[in-house]
This record gives sequence, C-alpha cells and structure tokens, in this order.
Amino acid sequence: MQIKTGVNSRLGTVTLVAGTATVANTSVTANTLIFLTEQTTGGTVGFTRVSAKVVGTSFTITSSNPLDTSVVAWMLVESIP
Repeated sequence: MQIKTGVNSRLGTVTLVAGTATVANTSVTANTLIFLTEQTTGGTVGFTRVSAKVVGTSFTITSSNPLDTSVVAWMLVESIP
C-alpha cells in the first residue's frame, strides 16, 4: 500500500513538543479514525492518544508524559457508518 503524504494528506509524522502536537488537516471528518505509532523515541516517552479532533480543521496528539518529544506517525482512515 502506498499513501501520498503532504498537506491535508492521510498519512504523516509529527514531533511532539512538551508532549503534544496539533496536526492541521482539513480532510478530518466526524468518521475519521486516527491511528498513531511512535517512530523515534524522544525525551521521556509516554502513551500517545488523540486528545481532540476538530472536523475540517485538525487533530491533536497528546502524550501521557509532558516530557515526551517523540516523532509520531499518524494515519487517517475513513470509517463508513
């Protein structure tokens, strides 16, 4: 499987700053499932989760540890209700 990356893509990476990162992406919908996986360990690693999703705007990734500066990969998949 190959997925194009870039602006408003369905796949990418982001670096946490003080345990959080907001990814701007206008393709996020109410049915979007967001999958996360750590790529590179940084700082004091915690457990990551999607802490906010703003339809048509962005989503926020938050670590359980505010000292986490890891690089996190994310993938957006559209759920069909």
